[in-house]
Amino acid sequence: MKNAARTLKRVLPRLDSYLERGQIEIIPYTQWYLGDGAFEASRVLNGWIKKCDEALARGYGGLRLTGDTLWLEKPTWRDFANYEATLDRTTSKARIKAICTYSLDKCQAAEVIDVVKNHGYT
Repeated sequence: MKNAARTLKRVLPRLDSYLERGQIEIIPYTQWYLGDGAFEASRVLNGWIKKCDEALARGYGGLRLTGDTLWLEKPTWRDFANYEATLDRTTSKARIKAICTYSLDKCQAAEVIDVVKNHGYT
């Protein structure tokens, strides 16, 4: 988390004020995606909806999020691809805009196809 904040601060000098106000959160993947020790799609999706509801209650227009998949291993790929399809349907119905980052070094053609078919924009 400290590396992410340090890097982000280079392009966003007022990062500390955004973090203090709760306008930006940096949540480690181990806490967000693997919070209970394993990836569970419904828990993560419900978490995004809760974060969006909290943002709306605080007067913001919605939630913007980014998710990084560098932590993802082959055995969980299928579950994650299914989650991504559900995420895309969920965000299109809510006030959520999401950007998902994939490493081309870790993705083979089949995984790239999964990503392309699961998102409105790739």
